[in-house]
Amino acid sequence: VLGIYDFGFSFKTNFNQLSFLILGMTMTAESLKEVAIFMPHLKEVYLDDVFNDSLINEIFDKAKYVGQVAVGQSDNKNSLLTAWTEISNKIKRCPMADLKLQYLSVPGCAIDDEIMEKLAPALVNIREVHLGRNPITIEGWYTLRKALMASIDSSPLNMSILNLSTSNCDQNNRKYVQPSSMKELAYVILMMEHVVLSGQQDITKDGWEMFNEIVKEEIQKGSSQIRLKSLELKSCKIDRATGELLNQTFNKLHHDVMPKLEFGERSFDEPDVRITSIFSMCCPNSKCCPNSV
Repeated sequence: VLGIYDFGFSFKTNFNQLSFLILGMTMTAESLKEVAIFMPHLKEVYLDDVFNDSLINEIFDKAKYVGQVAVGQSDNKNSLLTAWTEISNKIKRCPMADLKLQYLSVPGCAIDDEIMEKLAPALVNIREVHLGRNPITIEGWYTLRKALMASIDSSPLNMSILNLSTSNCDQNNRKYVQPSSMKELAYVILMMEHVVLSGQQDITKDGWEMFNEIVKEEIQKGSSQIRLKSLELKSCKIDRATGELLNQTFNKLHHDVMPKLEFGERSFDEPDVRITSIFSMCCPNSKCCPNSV
């Protein structure tokens, strides 16, 4: 077991599969820079929620001295941006033959569009990336799309799995994919082999219809950048008509492997029949419980 105790974290190695794990722990921008040193040589890195919104707000609150609020916030944000830039540079500069990193999990790390601008060129070199619960907007997804296209033009694309799943318990809408983001995220999804959007309930009908139109356009022009094999949409609250529309559109794709849309339980925007049934048995009076059946 090797540890960097000055920064409050450690990692384990068995020399066959190096991994680094921090889940929900506090990390500073300086310690993130230290992680950057050895990150390219690890097979899996988990940094879940190390820079979540509550931590960022706490950092900002400590900087709120009279007349220095804006400066304190700017300095902390710049420190984080510098740290993520350091990670990106280490990964980009590592020869592909020596790059061991295949899985990077950074959900809930307060990665926004500005950080994505620095991080995207490195992410395309990693096979699987978990970016859920981050406040990324249409600009951030456009940045990732550009990086993916540049990677395709120069060499075979390494990034093939994108996880954007989020918990239904998360009430912060900034962490959900918004309908407008689909204008760029749709192209990113199509360039992946496997995408997980489970729990993303704010995309709404408008966002899914936009996604569907982009898919149709890419199919019609015979785009060579469609690699999608599966799209997981569990608990996304898609109405059934839109779900059927997506199925019909992907059925027109003439590929050896037809993309599989995995809706699963609670994917569709409709009442849970089991809960309604239980509620009606407990309270059969239709006058006090109008939703009983």
